Amino acid sequence: LDFLHYAAQNNLDCKKIRTYVNSAIVLDKNKIDFYESGEFLNLSDYKYAFIRVKTMGSQLTSIFCEILNDLKINYNDKSNIEHTMGDEKITQMVRFAINKIPIPKTMIFSDKSFNKNIEVFRKNFTFPCVMKTNGSKGRAVWKISSEEQITKIIEDTKKEIYMVQEYIPNEYDVRVVVAFGKIVGAIERHSSDGFYNNVAMGGITKVANLSATEKKLSLAVCKIMKLELGGVDFVRVADGIKFFEVNKGPVVYGFQD
Repeated sequence: LDFLHYAAQNNLDCKKIRTYVNSAIVLDKNKIDFYESGEFLNLSDYKYAFIRVKTMGSQLTSIFCEILNDLKINYNDKSNIEHTMGDEKITQMVRFAINKIPIPKTMIFSDKSFNKNIEVFRKNFTFPCVMKTNGSKGRAVWKISSEEQITKIIEDTKKEIYMVQEYIPNEYDVRVVVAFGKIVGAIERHSSDGFYNNVAMGGITKVANLSATEKKLSLAVCKIMKLELGGVDFVRVADGIKFFEVNKGPVVYGFQD
C-alpha cells in the first residue's frame, strides 16, 4: 500500500493484481484477454510489472509472465516464468495462442478466482463445455453441464489451476507422435463412450492420414514446447483443426502395428 500511495502521489498509473486470487484469462482466436475480478485489463497499457512474491498458486503467475513476454513488457524477476507445470496442457494453451496455433476457446482460472470471474465465463461459454486441470490419460478432463458442476470439481479435486474450453463434438481426435523433428506415426482415436477418445479410457484406434498443414502444425507445437518426443493431439473441425495438447511422454497404444 505504501508503494501504491507513493505512485499515486507521483502521478504513476499502477494496478495491483493478485493473479491466484482474482485473475482469469480468455484465449479466443489467438487473442489473449486478461481479467481481474471480472474486469477486463488491457495489459498493453502498462510498461512494467513488479512481481512481489512467488508463492501458492504460482502457475497463474508463470502464465502471466508468458503473456508479459509476448507483449514485451519487462518485469523484475524472470524466475517467475519457471514452473514445474509449465509444460502441461494449461500453460500450453497460452503458448499456442501466442504462436498462432489454433486451439478451442479457453478460459483459465484458479480455484480461488472462478467465482470472481463468473460473468466472464457466462459471456464466453455455453453448456456443454469441457473442464480440465493438470493430469494425464483423460483422468483430469470432464464434460460439464452446469456451473455447479464446475464448483464441485474444484472442491473435490483441490487443484490450483483449471481451464474450461468450448465443447467440440467429434467422432474421433488425432494423435501424432513426433520424434526428433520427424513424424513417426499418426492414429485416429475413436471414443467408445461418446466423449473420451483416450486409448487409456477405452478409445479405439485406426491409422490416420495427415494433410500437409496437419504435419506442419504438429511439428510446430513440439518445437514451441521444446520437445524432441511428443504426442500431439488435435481434432478436425469444419475450418481446419484445433489442438488440445502435446504430451511429453506419449503412450504408444495403437501404434504397435
